[in-house]
Amino acid sequence: MSLLAIDTATQIMSIALHDGDRLLAECTQLAGRRHNAQLAPLIAQTIRQIGITSEDLTALAVAAGPGSYTGVRIGVAVAKGLAAARDLPLVPVTTMETLVAAVPHYRESPSMLVVLPAGRKRIIYAEYWPMGNRWAESQPAKIGDWQQVLADYARPMLFTGEISAEGLAMIRANPDHTIVPAPLRLRRAGHMAQIAWARLREKGAHSFSAGRVVPIYLQGP
Repeated sequence: MSLLAIDTATQIMSIALHDGDRLLAECTQLAGRRHNAQLAPLIAQTIRQIGITSEDLTALAVAAGPGSYTGVRIGVAVAKGLAAARDLPLVPVTTMETLVAAVPHYRESPSMLVVLPAGRKRIIYAEYWPMGNRWAESQPAKIGDWQQVLADYARPMLFTGEISAEGLAMIRANPDHTIVPAPLRLRRAGHMAQIAWARLREKGAHSFSAGRVVPIYLQGP
């Protein structure tokens, strides 16, 4: 049993193979706007290197957004094509869920802002609160700019996600804010695969038809 997770929602591209108990392979890299050229060869190479074929896949997961219009569309299209060809379940996972999964949560943690680029110096952001042993969404994803966001969130906050150099500098200007370390801010398909397996076990493969997967767009192309 192997699940292939695909994330092309921003200029960061990530894929992973997970058998339900172990992360078998993962590749995360800056792809820029070259998802179309790089994604299929990367999937084929990764599958081949761990000694399986596409016929061994039993499920897929995909980053459904929000993110770049083109990036989300490419990943969803490839994942739906692979799933439909063999009638495999396809589990949609949001980009915010994947980012949040990488950050440890503690009862004493402040609220956390999860950030993605939205183009034209804007950002996609969502707020999460620590709740028991997990992070819970308190404000859904929306679009703004750094000046507006930091004015709205002057209280001590954690920040994670794809934060630009400008954003990092503005956050650091407030000593009450904390930036999650860079390795934990990286959006990795291994985390997405872990989320997908949990959903498959909870709801069953029949609940995740590829035809039901719809991209999440906060803005048009």
